[in-house]
Amino acid sequence: MDILGPAGLCVAPVLSLMESLEHPQAKFRNVLVSGDQNGTKLRQLNCPIKGDGIDEPVAESGPKLGEHNEEENHENII
Repeated sequence: MDILGPAGLCVAPVLSLMESLEHPQAKFRNVLVSGDQNGTKLRQLNCPIKGDGIDEPVAESGPKLGEHNEEENHENII
């Protein structure tokens, strides 16, 4: 950064995951959402699609192990 930045080149530092989540742009874009599921605090990546008329997502847990095992999906049968 010290050499390439002053030379007018488009450069950015390589950040760790935690550094990237704490970056001002990540905070501005609301990259992480927090929620509560049955008393457990959750922190998840937010949906990257933003715009007017798009609901703000809510952090919630995914399906339980095996929850959808019995569901049939006939659309993908060839």
